[in-house]
Amino acid sequence: MSRRVHIDATPALDVLPTHWLICAQVPDPEQGDQLRPVGHTKKSHRRKAATQAVRGTRPGRGGRVPTCVEVAAAAVKKAVAMASDDSATPAGAAIVAVRAARVLDAAAKDLDRAPHRTDESEDAHMMYRAAECCWRAAVASAEAVGDAAVAHARALVDAAAAIDAAARRVAADVEPEVKLAARRDLEDAEAAFESLYKPKKARRPRPTSRRSPSCNNASSRRRRGCRRRRRPMAGAPRRPTSRPCACSGLRGGGGVMPSLAWLCPTTTHDHRRRLSRRRRQSTRTTR
Repeated sequence: MSRRVHIDATPALDVLPTHWLICAQVPDPEQGDQLRPVGHTKKSHRRKAATQAVRGTRPGRGGRVPTCVEVAAAAVKKAVAMASDDSATPAGAAIVAVRAARVLDAAAKDLDRAPHRTDESEDAHMMYRAAECCWRAAVASAEAVGDAAVAHARALVDAAAAIDAAARRVAADVEPEVKLAARRDLEDAEAAFESLYKPKKARRPRPTSRRSPSCNNASSRRRRGCRRRRRPMAGAPRRPTSRPCACSGLRGGGGVMPSLAWLCPTTTHDHRRRLSRRRRQSTRTTR
């Protein structure tokens, strides 16, 4: 008598099996309701980045980097050094840098106190990123020398202000659609700031075959007058061994027929060449 087992549609979260967690997919509203694996949505990535900033772990590669509190402490120390009497930094730029460092220190402490993997930690990390961008822009503005550097620093300050405004809109909005649009504006503002802060260098073009001809194609062989490099047969060692093959009989082997040397797996490439040369010589003498 067969028994019929009834399975529920979705078990409770605390009793989910491991294979269900690995293979399950959930819709991501920030990516057009696309099905993404559990833990790979944008929200999960933001919470993971907040945890990594608090613990000082390198995303995706291991190792250790300075934590958010350490980064803020170093920023405050640098800002105080810039505002000292011995520094050559202008007074107005130094005051702006000190203010940005204080804001960064407060945001880092809020992120460190926030519970992990929560909306609070996500928002705290967002404000910490905005404060860090403002600090970097303030340092660039204080260290700018020359008209081009000053113009670049002003562009960085404007981009950092756009990031801070977008982050405040994300934190203030409550409706999901408005919050989603504000998050997209924040991502665009952060991308624009990073492209200004560290512009990508132009990659050198790859050399073509005309500039650096290969030595193993027909055109280059005709041009350079070199012979084709012989490649060893599959399974044969690159260098011939001093030990003779047991099947060849050329160097005092087992006395078997020379034709069996082609079936021996230990026959090297040189042994086969010697055997074919010997066959050709024997054919010429018989003729």
